[in-house]
Amino acid sequence: MANIRDIAKRSGYSASTVSRFINHSGYVSDTAQEEIQQVIDEFDYVPNAIARDLSTGKRGPSVLWFRIQDTPSSLSCFMESWIPLLPKDITCSF
Repeated sequence: MANIRDIAKRSGYSASTVSRFINHSGYVSDTAQEEIQQVIDEFDYVPNAIARDLSTGKRGPSVLWFRIQDTPSSLSCFMESWIPLLPKDITCSF
């Protein structure tokens, strides 16, 4: 699987230029854009979201699914035991 360094080496541009092109962050000349895109197409490159999250320290929303039996006691037990442990910014819906 190709990474930004592979794209940079093959295209002749720096990894930072390739990164700016992929992330649409900063100036990349029209010529560089075309050449980098050709290499991306050649390698069938797809950015790795997990690697991006690790490198930026950011992450998208996470989802937890719990299957609960349809009895009031099981729902009550779930709410009493798990919900207080969840971070404050998590929304619960039933």
